[in-house]
Amino acid sequence: MKNINAVEISQFICTHKIVAIIRGKYSVQGVRAIARGLLKGGVKIIEVTANSPGCFDFIRLLVSEFGEELLVAGGTVLDTATVKEVTFAGARVIVAPNLDVAVVRATLEAGAYPIPGVATPTEAVSALRCGVRMVKLFPASHFGPSYVRAIMAPLNNLQIMVTGGVNADNVRSFLEAGAVAAGIGGNLVPPETGDLVGLEELVALEANRAIGAAQ
Repeated sequence: MKNINAVEISQFICTHKIVAIIRGKYSVQGVRAIARGLLKGGVKIIEVTANSPGCFDFIRLLVSEFGEELLVAGGTVLDTATVKEVTFAGARVIVAPNLDVAVVRATLEAGAYPIPGVATPTEAVSALRCGVRMVKLFPASHFGPSYVRAIMAPLNNLQIMVTGGVNADNVRSFLEAGAVAAGIGGNLVPPETGDLVGLEELVALEANRAIGAAQ
């Protein structure tokens, strides 16, 4: 998904719903195995967090080897310098745990798609006024599906991706409350143990569970 515009990115995320988050220490081979497993299980969006060792190399790898099938995002992007590095590596989406207007503007200027983190209606409206189409409610498990439903009542044009404590067991309740997508980290992408075949199969299994729950 290398050359799609903002509208198409929104549609792609809303269609596929599950965003797999890679955070922590992995090898290049491990990231390949994770990508293969996610695709086997039906997940087509991967976020690599900027606080993971080797994140820029991993983004380049995913874009070059799986970019025709996967939408690749950079996550935990906290400043404009990281926006430049992540987009230079090839990420089309920039995700953050917070709302930083400078980061949003730098993302839009780079031709990428910003998903800043919000926790209140005020932050959500501020994000929309900056040109944002989708926001990340974080940490979603702290607020719960009822909070999503409450925010969506007055802000029915808002697109919310829920992240933080979301898994295959609770994702449906968030989506039914009005969220359009969900970011899932450790519950979908386990630590690397050296068994790459096992890692790929485990990720495929969990990806299939998450996708099934999101339907």
